[in-house]
Amino acid sequence: MVKQHEFQGPCSRQRTIEALDAALIDEEWFDGFLIPANSEGLRRVVLDDVVYIMSNSADTDSCLLVVNIGQNGVFAGPGRKQPRFERILRVALPDLSHSDGP
Repeated sequence: MVKQHEFQGPCSRQRTIEALDAALIDEEWFDGFLIPANSEGLRRVVLDDVVYIMSNSADTDSCLLVVNIGQNGVFAGPGRKQPRFERILRVALPDLSHSDGP
């Protein structure tokens, strides 16, 4: 039997990305990846040195956007991190309009 998803609005990944896109994120945010002060509906979970930022409605069936922030990750090297993060969000947002998962 194929598991079917009934589309009931944006998936939790979309809500998370939209909230982060609307947030006031400065360069200091990348030091600890804390929930931005002006964001609602997000939670931060740390497991085994991995930071997860997700919507409050996320569950085990939720889709994820994974960003490598390690030594060889997207934020490694010189230059500002904020424009790189904004590009990631811009690329992810159109993809989400086609998502039909939770």
